[in-house]
Amino acid sequence: MPNIITEKFESVIFTRSSGKPLYLVLHRSPDATEGNTWQLLRGIIPTGLSSLQSALNSLTTHTGFNPMYVWAPNYIHSEYDAITDSISHLPVFAIEVAQQRPVLSADFSDSRWVTAEQAIELLRLTGQRSALKAINDDIVTNSDRGIPYQLKING
Repeated sequence: MPNIITEKFESVIFTRSSGKPLYLVLHRSPDATEGNTWQLLRGIIPTGLSSLQSALNSLTTHTGFNPMYVWAPNYIHSEYDAITDSISHLPVFAIEVAQQRPVLSADFSDSRWVTAEQAIELLRLTGQRSALKAINDDIVTNSDRGIPYQLKING
């Protein structure tokens, strides 16, 4: 029987340009895990930190951004790893930032601000494409649906 774990998170980072949402996709450095792929921001949840705190720390570490608003929608990205015979459930956060050029960590070689449709074309993982679509539909383009999921953050 596979193990079920929650040790990672994902963040859909977006901004608004002329009232329209743009999403940040990150290109993994060639020598990084899952190198040479376009991804959403994802990371490991260190022992002692919450999923949310890990996502916010990762946002600053890997992009230099500070969040304007954060949502924790009722959405989980699940994935199966055949090598470890484990199922991971990744909490997904929506994070709105001011549009600017990110300051990337060494884990990433490039970034792009793109539309939802462009992001879905670039993202390799099915779960990330689904997460972005859910965030776009329920948080970004239909803000009334997102109200219950918006979190208060210090900032």
